[in-house]
Amino acid sequence: MVKRNLVLSLAYLVSVWCTLSLGQLQDQSGEMDMANEFLERNEVFAENVAEHVQLANVIESTQDPKVALIGCIDSRVIPEYTIRATFGEVVTYRNVGNIVRKDQLDVKAFIQFALSQPNLKTIIVAGHTDCGGMKGIMRDSNGALGKYLEPVKDLYTSRKEYLDDIPKKDALRMLSVLNVRRSVNNLRVSPEVMAHEGNVKIHGWVFDLTTRKYTDVTKPSSFSRRPRL
Repeated sequence: MVKRNLVLSLAYLVSVWCTLSLGQLQDQSGEMDMANEFLERNEVFAENVAEHVQLANVIESTQDPKVALIGCIDSRVIPEYTIRATFGEVVTYRNVGNIVRKDQLDVKAFIQFALSQPNLKTIIVAGHTDCGGMKGIMRDSNGALGKYLEPVKDLYTSRKEYLDDIPKKDALRMLSVLNVRRSVNNLRVSPEVMAHEGNVKIHGWVFDLTTRKYTDVTKPSSFSRRPRL
């Protein structure tokens, strides 16, 4: 535990140092192409990690994650950063709206890979408030995004009258909760999870962009009016 806390502290200090250093780089870069700027940032990261042997050893060693996390691609929510995970602790998959369908090949492949890790016994589906994916199912999205969101659009259409009658912020949060709960339920009955005979714990969280905290929405008390799935 002491070693883990030390690594976490080192990772946090490195991230803070990198952020401060990157501010200087950004000021100097002006209209620098973002790809090139990120390469510059990577140089700062690599140099700072190299100064901390224990952290560098964690990165170089064989990964041994304990948690698989399915999150949204929203650029405001970086799962590993919001839970202060360090290198090697969490294996992450992100898609639009942190959606898990029963027939979703990419998610099934991710879960199969994650559960092949010997010490991984926990899966978290992490949604968030003000989710663009949930906004997409409240309106008629076009093209590939529209087709992608179609299987979960009923989360909105089956409750349209109620959701349209409450503040949009609350409606979006409710949809995020419903979506996470459905995704958790789909995971629980997936062949990839069931093959492990109940040895995997699955949680559903929603990150509040205002409070910057997660809530476990798979607990009945986490939502004042528990919606049906």
